[in-house]
Order: sequence, then C-alpha cells, then structure tokens
Amino acid sequence: MKTQTIKLFLLSILATLVLFACDNSKNLQDLKSYVKKLKSATATEKKAPVQSPILLLKPTHFNVESGRSPFENSAPKIKNSNILPLQAYSLNQLKFKGTITDNNIASAYILTPDNKIYQAQVGDLIGDHSGKIKKILPDHIEIEENVTNGNSGTIQQILTLQLKEGS
Repeated sequence: MKTQTIKLFLLSILATLVLFACDNSKNLQDLKSYVKKLKSATATEKKAPVQSPILLLKPTHFNVESGRSPFENSAPKIKNSNILPLQAYSLNQLKFKGTITDNNIASAYILTPDNKIYQAQVGDLIGDHSGKIKKILPDHIEIEENVTNGNSGTIQQILTLQLKEGS
C-alpha cells in the first residue's frame, strides 16, 4: 500500500513538472501586451470625421424654352387613340427581331426605340405612313405603303424590314 501511495505521489509530481515545462505564459504575455498596445493606440488615435454618403448638388435653373424638358417623355406622342403603337414610329426606327409560327400563322416581333417589343401579324398596320404588313418571312418583313407621288397621286411600294440580330 505504501508503494502505491509513493507511485501516485511521484506520478503527480511528474505531471506537475510536465505542465510547468509546457507553460506558454511567455506567448500569452506577448499576446496580452499586443492587445494592450492596440487598445491604447485606438484610444489615442484621432478619429477622422465621417463623410456623409449623400452628395449635395448645387441647384440649377432649367428654362423650358431653351431645349427639351428632361421631365417629359421623348417618345413620339400618339395623337389619335386609334393609332397602334407600331404606327407611332417611322420604319427606320423599328427593328425586326424575329418570328414565331404557330398553326401556320407567322408572328413578327418588332422592337421600338423605347425598348418595347410588339407582336405583329400579316395585315397589321406599321410605320408612320400607314404601312400594311404583307408577308412575314424568317429574315424580313414585307410592308406595303401608299406613297404620294407629286404627279399622279399615290403609288404602292413594297418596303422590307430586315432581321436585326444581336443589336
């Protein structure tokens, strides 16, 4: 029994020595001094004034007579409520973007300058000269317009609106 007590006593002394040998108090002391330096540096630093994220702009005067008003829509005004959206623009302002055929009926998709896409079919009116869609093909649309001729009144002409890919 005495032998076991002595062994237990020696084992506890050995464990204590191992713990003292593995002591990292020096490293902890370094960490503590570093944190203390950071705290004192933060307390003594002068803080820069915080800038507001809101920029104040100088007021300017806008004279409507000097140009187009920035508060008005620049899209052409449709005077007659019977005019379709595609009739509000000239043909050179419209972009043919593609077709879809469903039950052998082709529909054309046309982009206006205000970035709206409209669906049109054969017989629909298009353009500011009351053009009428005659054919819708995969790469172009054929449009018939009545154009005034200086001498004999009006003549019919066929115009094409080509497919505009990617733009």
